[in-house]
Amino acid sequence: CGGNFAAPTGTLQSPGYPSNYANNLDCMWIISRPEGERITLTFETLDMQGGDGCPYDALEIRDGDSKTSPLIVKVCNTTLPTPKRSFQNFMLIRFRSDASVTGTGFRASFTSGVLKDEFFLITSSSRLIFRMDLETTSNIVIPGLNLLNPIAVDYDPVEGRLYWTDVDYEHIASAFLNGSDQKVIKDLESAAVPDGIAVDPLSRLVFYTDAGLDVIAMMTMSGSRHRTIIDTDLDQPRAIVLDTMNGVMFWTDWGTPSKIERANYDGTERKTLHQHFLMLPNAIALDLDNNRMYWVDAGTDWVEYSDLDGNGRALLYALPGHHFFGLTYYNNQLYVTDWTDAGSRTNVSAIHRLGTDGQSGNTIGSAGVRMNDIHLYVQDGPNACGSNNGGCSDFCVPSPGNAVKCVCPDAPTTCVEDLFASGPCGGNFAAPTGTLQSPGYPSNYANNLDCMWIISRPEGERITLTFETLGMQGGDGCPYDALEIRDGDSKTSPLIVKVCNTTLPTPKRSFQNFMLIRFRSDASVTGTGFRASFTSGVLKDEFFLITSSSRLIFRVDLETTSSIAIPGLNLLNPIAVDYDPVEGRLYWTDVDYKHIASAFLNSSDQKVIKDFESAAVPDGIAVDPLSRLVFYTDSGLDVIAMMTMSGSRHRTIIDTDLDQPRAIVLDTMNGVMFWTDCGTPSKIERANYDGTERQTLHQQFLMLPNAIALDLDNNRMYWVDAGTDWVEYSDLDGNGRALLYALPGHHFFGLTYYDNQLYVTDWTDAGSRTNVSAIHRLGTDGQSGKTIGSAGIRMNDIHLYVQDGPNACGSNNGGCSDFCVPSPGNAVKCVCPDAPTTCVE
Repeated sequence: CGGNFAAPTGTLQSPGYPSNYANNLDCMWIISRPEGERITLTFETLDMQGGDGCPYDALEIRDGDSKTSPLIVKVCNTTLPTPKRSFQNFMLIRFRSDASVTGTGFRASFTSGVLKDEFFLITSSSRLIFRMDLETTSNIVIPGLNLLNPIAVDYDPVEGRLYWTDVDYEHIASAFLNGSDQKVIKDLESAAVPDGIAVDPLSRLVFYTDAGLDVIAMMTMSGSRHRTIIDTDLDQPRAIVLDTMNGVMFWTDWGTPSKIERANYDGTERKTLHQHFLMLPNAIALDLDNNRMYWVDAGTDWVEYSDLDGNGRALLYALPGHHFFGLTYYNNQLYVTDWTDAGSRTNVSAIHRLGTDGQSGNTIGSAGVRMNDIHLYVQDGPNACGSNNGGCSDFCVPSPGNAVKCVCPDAPTTCVEDLFASGPCGGNFAAPTGTLQSPGYPSNYANNLDCMWIISRPEGERITLTFETLGMQGGDGCPYDALEIRDGDSKTSPLIVKVCNTTLPTPKRSFQNFMLIRFRSDASVTGTGFRASFTSGVLKDEFFLITSSSRLIFRVDLETTSSIAIPGLNLLNPIAVDYDPVEGRLYWTDVDYKHIASAFLNSSDQKVIKDFESAAVPDGIAVDPLSRLVFYTDSGLDVIAMMTMSGSRHRTIIDTDLDQPRAIVLDTMNGVMFWTDCGTPSKIERANYDGTERQTLHQQFLMLPNAIALDLDNNRMYWVDAGTDWVEYSDLDGNGRALLYALPGHHFFGLTYYDNQLYVTDWTDAGSRTNVSAIHRLGTDGQSGKTIGSAGIRMNDIHLYVQDGPNACGSNNGGCSDFCVPSPGNAVKCVCPDAPTTCVE
């Protein structure tokens, strides 16, 4: 099964078609065409074992030539999919079957060619931006973008970059369509709400609305020059669109009164087009050929139109119970995002295509997330600013009649962009210790503050901030006044914590030699603010790594429990994690991507070091940084294996008498591995690194032994069982088994040990098995316990890094040509990889 296609057209089908396909298949076809072409796959038949999410048999179509390329669609059952189209010149089709029910499979044909670039960009509440083909509605997630709450999006075809607003990051950012070269082009102050965005690729300008500061502004594509266009008589301006030929902008305003307006790019000839019978005019779109503008209102649930001067207003659709958000127009069709599902205002939304005749419409896509803005790219013609910036030194704005107007940026100031807001607050600290406080402390702080302090220390040092007092306006998520602490020197550095109200935070610690403290107040209630002191120094590196169901890996300081999400990792379902202090890299398993991957702690240089076949379930992982080895369990193929840190050499250690091996830990001094097995029977075992001297330690009174941890100094092993809800221990030979904690109603998943304390992740919230989980610290005395962290997501594995001592493989690979595995008594054993080599064991 599988193969490569280079022809412009072709047909592919499941093995044995039209007879039933076999069990346990994993077939891949890769279609490769010259750069600039795209591939369209059309299905003729489909007959596969079904199920939500296709957990049994599945046909995946990916935009690229790798198993980790962006997923276009995953299908099964017998419902014939619509044609699917790639966004580049490669397409991968992967067909997998499990060990049970089969069907006749599929047959599909493909064509390829250079196609007109017509696609949607869609922002969503799930911190994603989607790209969707106009004709086929094939869509992918643009990978690797750093998003919190993206609202509006637009596209520059000249450089192939998308631009978006993010109201939580309070900035405007840009990246290429493949997610690379992401950068912030405009950072805004705390009261800002960057909402709408519109790109003029011909004049090389970006326009945006700010519903917090009530301004409309423009800037160059790089953000280096900026001009406020309108800052009067605005109250929550939202969507903005452009007539790029004539240099005219149109926008909606949610304020009092709600209205729709227009003006030239430079703000002249401003005109209110509509001011009556509006509630929440969310989005606006232009049909320049027919001199029409359309808008959707989330309050009235109407779709309306008028001409571009505001005349001839008419109702096109009245759709009670809907909540329209984004809108775009093309070829007599309106495309609108809707925050409803069959009229119920849930977190499920859809994209509707509505005819401008007022009679026709259909839903072309839906998702379990709220879809916000929708932008359609179809190439426009040139305007007068497209050549040599229209002869202007700064901003060139087109005008009717193919004319231009040259305008200047806002007046220069003495403030440093993206560092300090204007006003008597904020500053830089370079000393090893110091104190900072809110303006006016201990008197109440003023309204509308945005203060930033940056603490900078020499490389290798870390900063600890301790609060003395806190008195601020509170609220869930700190929507009014807020104090943010970030791990770095930028407003977009990873967030350690955001605090408000009067609850004194625990000390917070950076993971690098910079810390940013940002204090913001709104226009209402104030308080005495805060006072805090900081210290700095070179600290022992002791931290947790925690995987989560939210596609994140967290780094948590052991002493202070300060935590950050490691930014920019490409994750689907990370389960286990470990750390190599030699190179400063983390390693993790991902059961949905079916691979083991690695990256530096700042997320750079991410790479897949081991790709698995479809039946595999890469679950547990353990790194021996001294022997330079990675061990893992595969609960799908029932194997335990090891490989070099790069994945270049691999050896299967155990592949018999295993049934769902899960967690794995190492005695790196003596070259011994311990693992849990959730199969039948459930058990806990040990063996040497090379698989010799295997021993079953426990096989009774186990149900779901999820995790295991070692206390080598005291010759103890601990484990947690998510079936019995017990925490138990024995010695490393399996003797002296005893119950440490019985905690009914919990669901333990990850476990690590340090200094007479167990740290365990728990998939429960006060005993209810919800999607809220916690980290508990349990004393090995069986008497003391404390919850040290909780989150609205499931936390999976937990790994604690504290530096170990050396072993015999740490120098010159122990003299071995391939794998060196340590043995008791500071000895070594040389073993060979699976693949044939000249190595001699």
